[in-house]
Amino acid sequence: MNPYSIFVEAHSGIRYLVLVIGVIAVAYAAYGMVSRPAWSNLANQIAAAFVWITRINLIIGIILWVWKLSQFGWASLGTTFGILHPLLMIAALGVMEALDARRKRQTGDSDKWRLLLIGSTVPLILIALGVYVVTLMPVM
Repeated sequence: MNPYSIFVEAHSGIRYLVLVIGVIAVAYAAYGMVSRPAWSNLANQIAAAFVWITRINLIIGIILWVWKLSQFGWASLGTTFGILHPLLMIAALGVMEALDARRKRQTGDSDKWRLLLIGSTVPLILIALGVYVVTLMPVM
């Protein structure tokens, strides 16, 4: 197996981890919004896991993007892989990072739960859209 294939398989596998942890984060944040418990260490750990696994997958994706660009040129990337998918993923991580930083500065538990819910749901939608763009849309 060549190194490029290993990165592709890793990126594809981690994608499912990102989606599963994202769904867990949204579900736990929704639970926190409804039942209003005190902010917990578990909530911090779930949020951190979602951010870190997304960061790791984004780095692998950037490596793949640069690798393909350097080997085959811009035309080989196409619109979906070359522009849409990376922009959606970067936007998802940007929203996630911004709301995660804002959540960490909050003192009220309800504000933390709200920011966790928004900071998990919006990126998860963007990530799901990015996965759709790269896997289900025809290459443009």
